[in-house]
Amino acid sequence: MPAQRSLPAHPNLRYFKLEAKRRLRAGEFAALHEAQRAVAAEHGLPSWPAFCRLISTRCGGESRVLPQIRWVISRFRDASEPGWAAPGEDELRQHFSGEFLAEFPAHELVAIITGSAVDLRKEFVVTGQMPLRAQLRIGCTEVYACAEAEPPHRINGLFAFPVGERITDSRIARPEAGRHREVPAAVAGILEEAVAGLGLAGLVLAGQARGTPAWTAAAGWADLDRPEPMTAGCRFPVHAISTLITAVAVLRLVADGRISLDDQANSHLRAVTLADDTITIRELLAHTGGVADPRERSAGDVPGLAELCGPVLACGQGRGRYRFSTGGYAALGQLIADTTGLAYAGAAGLRRPLTDVDRD
Repeated sequence: MPAQRSLPAHPNLRYFKLEAKRRLRAGEFAALHEAQRAVAAEHGLPSWPAFCRLISTRCGGESRVLPQIRWVISRFRDASEPGWAAPGEDELRQHFSGEFLAEFPAHELVAIITGSAVDLRKEFVVTGQMPLRAQLRIGCTEVYACAEAEPPHRINGLFAFPVGERITDSRIARPEAGRHREVPAAVAGILEEAVAGLGLAGLVLAGQARGTPAWTAAAGWADLDRPEPMTAGCRFPVHAISTLITAVAVLRLVADGRISLDDQANSHLRAVTLADDTITIRELLAHTGGVADPRERSAGDVPGLAELCGPVLACGQGRGRYRFSTGGYAALGQLIADTTGLAYAGAAGLRRPLTDVDRD
């Protein structure tokens, strides 16, 4: 049993990451995830991700949305019990913005939350927070919430999705050895640190530097039930992977002066248009454009956006309020292709999508 250590009054996560690396270099542990787990155990936590969450809650002031989340939990946790009375619209309006309730009417919102009443009885852990946003885990559900900027800081965004019981599998603490192909020396360490630090079941990284072969690296598990090790050939939802790539490519276009963040997106779109002509590129990047999401598709090919959604992309999904928008980023992907004259994969994959001259 490791000796217990107390956290300082103002803990710094970077310090503890460096400590784990130092102890690895000193030969105290054979792998980074073992050193990180030991640091967590010395502070009374069962895993490194749990330790990171504890540090995040100690840093900075509490998010303004958390009191509203606590109200939701306390008000709905007994929803399955006899005699429980659902809150009416007036009560809900004290905690949810009018804009949110316009999209999710009171009776629909009550039905959605009461369906999770059993989970609401479990202890929740804050895994990340900003002044107006918070991320937390309640049982096997990951919750993202954001609040209005003005008091009383009512909820104007709330998203929840199951993360699955198996994510707690003990094998995550000891990830399957990575499988690499022509990987740069520094990447192996990054892969191990990411899997251990984030508590992931599995991870795939891929990249290519200019003038060098493409490389792939995989670690962890694709399926814990079989079990099946992760490989670079495993499929992931493309919209979750491509958002960062799309955002960087759009900002490259801005940096090269081809577009402006406050341009209307339709002024650059050719293959499709948005139903709302006033939505800007800035809003699409910030997930506040309100563009409807395409239907889910799992296949080896990626059809054109017009083929998938039609020539006009529907809007009206709460414009002006943050809502993770695959539809908005699909529009940005098409905007990249239409502006550069290249297919999305070619335009987004270049270091400088708009010029043949490397100005670095």
